[in-house]
Amino acid sequence: MTYIQTPTTPPGAVHPADRTPSRARLVRTARRHALGGLVAAGLAGAVAAQPEPTVYVQPEVARAPVGGTVDVAVDVRDADNVGAFQLTLGFPAGLLAYEGITVGPFVGQTGRPVRALPPIIQTGSVTLAVTTERGAPGASGSGTLARVRFTAIDAGEGPLDLVEVLLSDADNGNRMRPRATGGRVVLGPIVTPTPTPIRVALPMAFLGVGRDALPPPATAAPASATPTAPPATVTPTPTTPPPATPTGEASPVPSPTATVAATPTPDKPAPKLGELQCRTTNEWVSIVNTGGAALDLEGWMLFSTTGIQTYTFDDPYVLEPGASVYLHSGPQAPRTEGNRIRWTQNYIWNEVDGDTAQLKSPRPNSVVIDTKDCE
Repeated sequence: MTYIQTPTTPPGAVHPADRTPSRARLVRTARRHALGGLVAAGLAGAVAAQPEPTVYVQPEVARAPVGGTVDVAVDVRDADNVGAFQLTLGFPAGLLAYEGITVGPFVGQTGRPVRALPPIIQTGSVTLAVTTERGAPGASGSGTLARVRFTAIDAGEGPLDLVEVLLSDADNGNRMRPRATGGRVVLGPIVTPTPTPIRVALPMAFLGVGRDALPPPATAAPASATPTAPPATVTPTPTTPPPATPTGEASPVPSPTATVAATPTPDKPAPKLGELQCRTTNEWVSIVNTGGAALDLEGWMLFSTTGIQTYTFDDPYVLEPGASVYLHSGPQAPRTEGNRIRWTQNYIWNEVDGDTAQLKSPRPNSVVIDTKDCE
């Protein structure tokens, strides 16, 4: 009997029958590759469909007269799972005076506790960094990140630039730079309403004419004498003296005196407390002269009832009618210039339980003229 020996395949070698892939294997491989391509394409489409977050200044153009308030918001849209952010807003320092910045409601909308670091204020820019504590999901969608307030100090136009903006993921802290769009400010001159002419009815003293130059008051003409008929003659008796015979003159009647209205004097100064900015690195209180005459503030005092701190105007400082002066305090208090005075670079109005500002008249008879609460 003849045996035919069948060749065996050594371990690890490829059998000749397996060297050529079968049709079924080719189909399976193609299906796997096609499925992988579809998944990859789907993921790429999903990523492409996710819009890029945008941070922008609202309104695009802020308008105000000189001396007015300029409020702008820094908003975000198309955000996803934001847990922290940082932004720097640039502004024209020659046109705007920075007043304060507050955190908007967006980053804390899911209930995560919000913590804002003290803002960094420099000439022409303010930087704010805000974080939240873990727990709830991050903020998504659209909303306001921060609100910034300025005072217009000169007329002109200038940009509001978002120089540096970072958004941080609430889960892993990864940072991203969104698209940033700034805005502009248009500041006009002070608009003074044209007064209605009242030259005829205006008292002479108000026009600067002294009392000596006033025309003599009108004098009522004396009452004309009206003769009366003589009374019947009474025959005198030895014991009764004859009655006095009235003359033809009229009985004396008090002459009416023309009444001259009291000449009003110009309005007196009326200092009042304007605004009180509390708990910022640049605190301030404004004093406004609401009267119609100039006021010299020398000797006047601004008093903090909680901190027991007093600022006294030691030198003459004339506040014209309608004008204001600002007393700044805090680490970022600006240098004294124009109508802005640096009181101190220590905090004054940062008490947790609140504080009250009092405006006091000069000594020795000092009294509280006005108050303003810092709540």
